[in-house]
Amino acid sequence: MSFLIAQRCVLVVIVISFFLGVVNGSITVVGRSPALSFDDSEALFGPQIKEAHGTLLVARPLDACSPLKNLLVDSSTSHFALIIRGGCSFQTKVRMAQAAGFDMAIVYNDKSGKWLLIMEGDTENIEIPAIFISLKSGETLMDYAGQTGVDVTITANYYVQDGFTLKGVEKVIIAALLTVSVASICILLILCVMFVRDSRELPTHVLAPVRMGRRSVRAMPCVVYNPAVDPNGTNNTCVICLEDYARGEKLRLLPCNHKFHVQCIDKWLTNEQSFCPICKHDARKKKKNPPVSASNPILPPPIVVTPANIGFTCFIPFWNYQSSTNHASSSHTLQRGPSPNHGFVDSAPPLNLPV
Repeated sequence: MSFLIAQRCVLVVIVISFFLGVVNGSITVVGRSPALSFDDSEALFGPQIKEAHGTLLVARPLDACSPLKNLLVDSSTSHFALIIRGGCSFQTKVRMAQAAGFDMAIVYNDKSGKWLLIMEGDTENIEIPAIFISLKSGETLMDYAGQTGVDVTITANYYVQDGFTLKGVEKVIIAALLTVSVASICILLILCVMFVRDSRELPTHVLAPVRMGRRSVRAMPCVVYNPAVDPNGTNNTCVICLEDYARGEKLRLLPCNHKFHVQCIDKWLTNEQSFCPICKHDARKKKKNPPVSASNPILPPPIVVTPANIGFTCFIPFWNYQSSTNHASSSHTLQRGPSPNHGFVDSAPPLNLPV
């Protein structure tokens, strides 16, 4: 997503820079009220324009692909030739206007649209400047061409100082460098804003990993691995070191009931993260204790000894008898009768509990 946004911003900057680089001057018609102004694009060949004033004349022929018929004599007034695009190259049109004595060539588009082309080509033997304007601007100037008292002023929006000239290739390189610089700055700003925004939305465990203390890790229970209990089980390999468990090896049991090598999981919990590498459960949060079975030989809680005045030597819950499966006998008897220390308490018959 970030890459697409940056890519679109670069495209927008390039398009804006292209328009800013193309529309680099203006033509103002002076002598009428109100004054007219049109955008123009300076050619990459010929001398650079700062500001020029002169009289506008229509070239004959209009496309200036052959020598012009309206030849000019030396005059203190500058004359600009209005030429239509097409029929030959831009350089040919400018050379024909130059040979006829014009001081500048104004080429207007032969197709409608607001796009202003950049005229480029060989600069050899071209001594007059040239600009490009739109079709609409050219048709408007056509109405005022040759009129007495109507002058045209050409103004450049930006130019290079005297003593330093730029050729067409150099102008393109400078424009490209400026475009890349502006685009890079925009991308950098966008990435900074997105980084700050994403940082605020990240969860705490991503920004700062939560680890467990050694005491908390060592307080977790351990089990002894016995492959005979579940030979086809899926928990026969440590997912951290990818080594199989050995018979009798001590494994650390997490609250989610997943087992690992003690050395592997202890290092993971204390140095990396506090969650299980398999299910991502937070090892600091307790889950229900796993069922007691032969595959999970965790000792049950110790037998609770009651006070002697109750009448029983000890009280063993019924479920402890059910969990005791390793006795040789098939049943257990809970005898009620005389207490060796406190006499007769209850004379009920013995209670036989099947396993």
